[in-house]
Amino acid sequence: MQAEEKARLWMKCHRGILRQSIRRARRHADWRRVCHALLDPFFPVSYLLRNMVILERETPWKRLTHRGKVQAMHSLLRERALFFLQVKTWLKTNGGYKTIVDFSPPFAGRGTPSYCTHCGGCCETASGFPDFPSHSIIPQRWKEIFSSGLGKGHRFCPFLWEYRKTGMSLCAIHPWRANPCRVFGEDDCTFVLQDPDLAHVTHEKHIGKAFKTLIQGIKASPF
Repeated sequence: MQAEEKARLWMKCHRGILRQSIRRARRHADWRRVCHALLDPFFPVSYLLRNMVILERETPWKRLTHRGKVQAMHSLLRERALFFLQVKTWLKTNGGYKTIVDFSPPFAGRGTPSYCTHCGGCCETASGFPDFPSHSIIPQRWKEIFSSGLGKGHRFCPFLWEYRKTGMSLCAIHPWRANPCRVFGEDDCTFVLQDPDLAHVTHEKHIGKAFKTLIQGIKASPF
């Protein structure tokens, strides 16, 4: 999929998800926080959809009923949204949010290697080894979340955000990221870009199916 087509697809999906969430927010106060996250230009909507595409290929997921999948999708969105807001609040309190909002296409941010295309493929892993540099000031609980993952069904880093207009990825805690992330080099990047799985999770057909499932999850939300 070409970059422009991809950006249009992400925007279409984002608008659809947001519309349904706003409808629920009118009746459910808890869902308003989810909408607040969805309205943020850095909430990783496209990676949530890619997360769903990955799950569709996993045996435990295939064993779920349609109702079970819908409920799980609702939970994934809600958990991701609430953690996103938590990270955003912490960044603003600790002066780190400026390192995020200063990013602009092509994301020539601090410490970003020239070969990085911000595809997010390197961050599509549920957890990582919690070896953080001494200057990392993020909460200890976040280091534990980085180690164990955000929860059941989550298939990308808890700190992976994106710029909505382009679908490009960025790390919410880039100045304080883990050491394993720091040693990820150009050869590793090339390997990820050549991985057939990356083409699969970004295919329009699979994203469209994931979008429909997530919309059903929002409509069926008990909140």
